[in-house]
Amino acid sequence: MLLLVEKHNIDFIFPGCNDFAAVTASTVSEKYGLIGNDSTKNCLAIHHKNKFRNLLSEHDLPAPNIAILENSQGVTAKCAKLKFPVMVKPVDLTGGKGIVKVSHKDELAEAVKAAFSITRQNTIVVE
Repeated sequence: MLLLVEKHNIDFIFPGCNDFAAVTASTVSEKYGLIGNDSTKNCLAIHHKNKFRNLLSEHDLPAPNIAILENSQGVTAKCAKLKFPVMVKPVDLTGGKGIVKVSHKDELAEAVKAAFSITRQNTIVVE
């Protein structure tokens, strides 16, 4: 994208229909001073689940209880306060891949493993 903007003297970037496209459009637009997209910081706060939950918390807005995991160690303890069923999700732009509904704590480890296999950020949420 950066090369295309430079080569073709692009004035505007319109993201495609997924989160990754939105982040790319914001990042490239910010780098080149193009208007019409959120800042990269705002875009990531909207599209990365852990950052969005932090944003909700900072503004005292209601959100589901959540556990943010950066590895698969101690999953049961980190999720002890959550009520089942829960959703296990990569925080980043997976287009729904790696998201699993877990009805019982015995299914949690497998769902966490699946989510970590998809994420590029090595962070997942359980909510």
